[in-house]
Amino acid sequence: MRIFNLMLVIKIFERFNFYAYNGVFLFFLIDYLQYSQSDAKAIFSIMFYFMYFLPFINSYIYDNWLNYKECLIFSAIFNFLGAFLNCLSFYYVDLFYWGSAFICLGVSLFSVNFNNLLGVYYDKYNEISLKGYKTMHIMGNLGSLFAFLTMGYMRRFSFFSIFILICALNFLLLIFLLKNYKNLSEDKAINLGIFKKLLILTMFFVLVFLIKMVYFDVGIFFHYMKYLHLLFIAILSYVLIKERDKKLLLILFIIFSGMIFYSIMLQMQGFWLLFIDKYLYKQIFTYNISSVAYQSLNPLIILIYHFYGKKHDKIKSFILFILGLFSISIFFALFYIGARNAVDFKIHYIYFILSILILTIAEYCINPFLTSSVQALSPKHLKGFGMSVMMYGISLSSLIMPYIELYFPTLKTLQHYENIFFYGMIWNFFFVLALLPIFYLTRRFFIE
Repeated sequence: MRIFNLMLVIKIFERFNFYAYNGVFLFFLIDYLQYSQSDAKAIFSIMFYFMYFLPFINSYIYDNWLNYKECLIFSAIFNFLGAFLNCLSFYYVDLFYWGSAFICLGVSLFSVNFNNLLGVYYDKYNEISLKGYKTMHIMGNLGSLFAFLTMGYMRRFSFFSIFILICALNFLLLIFLLKNYKNLSEDKAINLGIFKKLLILTMFFVLVFLIKMVYFDVGIFFHYMKYLHLLFIAILSYVLIKERDKKLLLILFIIFSGMIFYSIMLQMQGFWLLFIDKYLYKQIFTYNISSVAYQSLNPLIILIYHFYGKKHDKIKSFILFILGLFSISIFFALFYIGARNAVDFKIHYIYFILSILILTIAEYCINPFLTSSVQALSPKHLKGFGMSVMMYGISLSSLIMPYIELYFPTLKTLQHYENIFFYGMIWNFFFVLALLPIFYLTRRFFIE
């Protein structure tokens, strides 16, 4: 249990740093760097795209050249370096772009390899992994709850103070990982020579340079993105032909099923944050709640639901997954009703709270199942690849909102958003309905 407890602490620390950075990133672009809201939202989505796309590019390194826990060390180093450069950006603004690129790489290294290391722990001790993934998911939400509450309070201070706090916490996480490195479960014995280690480090820095080149230029990013898609299709096709494993196709199906959900969740600190800031009536009784603090509702409800929703554990996990997908239509319906009943172009906060409640229940049903199923269905020699394909699917989800705004530039009033909520509700319902036959035919593959 000591290893599991160490991983709980690492998860809380890392998620706090991640969501603290996200909670201030968008406002920093708009208020300090003077980006327009549309460009800032697009850049925010691009950030998530790289965070979830990079694991696919690096999956060969994960599976063949590095231990999972070595990747966590690299992750902590890059996150700290990125946070440190963000602090220095107040003296030389270009360092903010370099710092953000390092953080993208750091987060991408953490996400895949932490889940793989957790899978190694369960393989070693022959325990049921779904409960462990749920527990780890809860700890991640605990970290994000503290992050949103802290950022809601810290907004009254300068951006420099916030970046100093994030930098200090990233440094503490790095020290904690280095101190407990030997205590983490050994996953695979890989001893590389100095040449390959330098080659890996060089590859990482090249990736940072490439990210920095296109990160903050929305036009260049969308122009070159099609080549990234072609690269993904080529690599995926090669692996599918080589392995001839039907479970890999099932992994793709599960990931595809969850894309609408992730397109909403990944925009909680982007699209939805600015939507709340503009169209939500934020005063509760005599208190005016900040937009960032409102986002603490999601992890808070997750924690409450975890401790008081135990009876739902008796329901098969893939059925909960399907119910979670259907509940996204209810999420859109609540926002649609709220927009229809808005007063002075402000939606009452009760509609927002109810919609977040529904979305949170969906998250609790979808996220642990998706992660544990991909981990369990992936062949042993392709664990990193399986998780990275999941991350790539999530990265595509992060671009759905920018594409909507790109092709619907009239999204400038509450009535326009009302139409989006209506069509989202209808489209999601029939989308999930069409997936039901495949879920029924493949139900025996899913872990419980």
